[in-house]
Amino acid sequence: MGSTPTRWPLLLTATLIVVLTVAVYFPSLKNGSVWDDFDLVTENPYLRSFSGMATLFETDLWTASAKREPSSFYRPLTMVTFWINAWIAGPSATSMRAGNVMVHATNALLLWLLLRRLLSPTRTLLSASIAGLWAVMAVNSEPVLWISGRFDPLTVTVALGCMLANRLRSVWGTVFVVLLATCGLFIKETFMGWLPLLFLDDVWLLGRHPKQSIGKAIGLAVVIGLNLVVRQAVGIPSLSVVAETGLATLAQSHLFTFVTLVPRAFIPMALDPFHPYAPLPLGSNIVVGVLLAGLTGWFGWRGLRKESKPYQKISAFGWGWLVLGLFPASLTGPNLFMIGDRYAYLPCLGLIMVVFAEASAALERLRRLSTKARWFAGAVVAVAIVGQSWALIRRIPDWKDDRSLAEASLRAHPNNPYALYYLGYLAIGDNDLGRAEPLLVEAARGNPRCWRTANAICVLRLRQGRYREAQASCERSLAIHGDNPRAWVNLASVYVNEKRWLPALEASLEAVARKPFFPEARYLAAVSYANLGDLERAREQMDAGFAEEPKHPGLLDLQRQMDARQR
Repeated sequence: MGSTPTRWPLLLTATLIVVLTVAVYFPSLKNGSVWDDFDLVTENPYLRSFSGMATLFETDLWTASAKREPSSFYRPLTMVTFWINAWIAGPSATSMRAGNVMVHATNALLLWLLLRRLLSPTRTLLSASIAGLWAVMAVNSEPVLWISGRFDPLTVTVALGCMLANRLRSVWGTVFVVLLATCGLFIKETFMGWLPLLFLDDVWLLGRHPKQSIGKAIGLAVVIGLNLVVRQAVGIPSLSVVAETGLATLAQSHLFTFVTLVPRAFIPMALDPFHPYAPLPLGSNIVVGVLLAGLTGWFGWRGLRKESKPYQKISAFGWGWLVLGLFPASLTGPNLFMIGDRYAYLPCLGLIMVVFAEASAALERLRRLSTKARWFAGAVVAVAIVGQSWALIRRIPDWKDDRSLAEASLRAHPNNPYALYYLGYLAIGDNDLGRAEPLLVEAARGNPRCWRTANAICVLRLRQGRYREAQASCERSLAIHGDNPRAWVNLASVYVNEKRWLPALEASLEAVARKPFFPEARYLAAVSYANLGDLERAREQMDAGFAEEPKHPGLLDLQRQMDARQR
């Protein structure tokens, strides 16, 4: 009975954090699906049946989507949350985005609980203020506003859960950590790169002897091995991206990611899901590298000394979280020629720990000064929360639809090649070829190595009847990314239009080999077989195409022609 009154401030604080988070993100619920949301979530047939849930575990991320295209991602648990979301409230963009907001609000609560436990005595008001600030940081908004970005918030949910479970002194703490880590690996594969922080937490913050972490290390090694075995069984490569990228490129990309995302946590300007990837010049790389190494060394020295204070250890740990958390994002830039703000979501937790630790030390010093000084400190935090909220609310309309998103990217980075490509791609979908032409030409000029742009130009030239140019664009796309089935289909379409049946057959079968569930590729293969006189194989390809899309117009027309010919 005596402890009941003390719960009310905690419940009130938790309620305020949730209300703040929901209030800031509430206007986003009227936004529609954007980018990958259609194929992956709102129109994904596997989210609408129990057999579909089984498929989420049996194959890779994009094969178990409306796109049905093989990928190297295996994230079944995140997709299960979408499945549950769809069954509870339907597959609409509103319900799915509401699910993202609730996950984000949960993370803000977990962060508050963790910050309260990091220092003794507990800094309830400070920890709540910092958690509220993190909840409304505009740089964190992308994986909440973007339905398909739920992988990152769920990764943070598991990471914070691991940190809290790690503070349990019984064997159950280890059990919960291992169970949560297992979930994290099946939520997003890059969670594996975060796991070393658990051992830094043991030694650095909790002061445990390394021997006390042996059981946890064994458990984590087992679940990592299990994850790799499952990925292998599903047919997904595990470390190929790291090997193909190379360590030197990764180091360059890490520095670029650091200078691109970290400043935007404090000054949320020019936020962009398509930051153009441009490695820093050699001189800038050296300067940023020395600065990053210097800061890392300074934080480490402060936190590792025998006389280190608790807040210094927390700062050092938070900085390590930030630096380590940026490494998975470093794989993205060199491979996609862009990085999005969503890659700041996990690393920013480390940054917020640094802010919390240093703010707690500053408040201790202010206690010796006047009350006005403490009120001034509180006003600074309040202004930061209001400023970040304002920037976030202004960001919400940018995620209204695909066109708004690409146009916002161009406002942040004029002549952004990816945004230009995306607008050109949308213009082709609207059959506005005149608008698509300058957009795609400018995108190709800005980034000649983007296979998506070359593929879009191939489609544009096909629509314009300029088949030789279309062929050249398709071949350029395939030279960059030979496993892209859409480029093979577009190339097959070029050959079909030119009545070059043998190369059309070869290209369409290349597409089928990379994406078996591809009705358009099956149609083009069937047309090619029919014109080469092999009606039996043409029928086989037609049947395979109809199994995927019974109302495919090209297949229906071909079937009518073949039936008429047989009569």
